[in-house]
Amino acid sequence: RIFIWDITRSMVGVSCLTPPHYCVTEGGNIDAKVRLGLKGEIDKIKNDGGSFRIVTFRQNVLDNVEFSNSEQGIKDAKEFIERVKITKEMAGGTNICGAWEEAMKFVKPNRKNVIYLYTDGHQSASLGGPNCLKETLDKYCRLTAGSETFAFYCTLNLKDNKFSEYLNKACDNLKLVNIEI
Repeated sequence: RIFIWDITRSMVGVSCLTPPHYCVTEGGNIDAKVRLGLKGEIDKIKNDGGSFRIVTFRQNVLDNVEFSNSEQGIKDAKEFIERVKITKEMAGGTNICGAWEEAMKFVKPNRKNVIYLYTDGHQSASLGGPNCLKETLDKYCRLTAGSETFAFYCTLNLKDNKFSEYLNKACDNLKLVNIEI
């Protein structure tokens, strides 16, 4: 399992950079719900001697931490999730493409893989180029074709209908989970 976690300030509802209020969008703070979802999925992991990974990102990958599928590893992962800070003042854009590329380095096509991407759904236009999401997902679909790898793109209110339509048709190994608040 690979958990890709967007820790940009938009995850706490910030929609503009005007201190001291930062245009916090009511209902846009999904941080607590995402953390709860992460911990819930981690609780489902079986103690089988394997491992799982959490990749956090903003404009760059910030953490790429491996945990064992053990009672201690699960405890450590949940403590890690609690320690991650997301504040209104954090600078940087959202580079979903870069984080997804990082996660793909750890996909083992000959094994079962499950990838979860938790994001509010917005790739920064200045990072990765205008087609990076489509190109990254095309690469993922090629890499995982015929394998037991599945990815869940969990996003809040994805506004880009063209991209969400592409996500729904990209490949059988990818599922869009649009979370409405």
